[in-house]
Amino acid sequence: MPEKRLLNKQIVKALECSGNLMILCDAHPSRDVDYYCTQEKEFICNKCALIKHSAHMESLKEVAREEVDNHCEKLLTYLELMRNRITQAHEKV
Repeated sequence: MPEKRLLNKQIVKALECSGNLMILCDAHPSRDVDYYCTQEKEFICNKCALIKHSAHMESLKEVAREEVDNHCEKLLTYLELMRNRITQAHEKV
């Protein structure tokens, strides 16, 4: 569950109107993520990898586009389920 919380803010800001899902770098919002840093538990772009994470490059896992899409779909399904539960609870009040 903590991993989902970490990603929620990135997932929500990453939706595009075209329906394509992408995760954007928090430090560089115009860039797609390229890596996941297992040490700091965050998605990062190439620029961050070279600047902020160069001391622990072995902790970086390259992110495959398919993995990002699958993860985003799962999180969006979860968020929709939570939204429905909140709506139902609100209607009972």
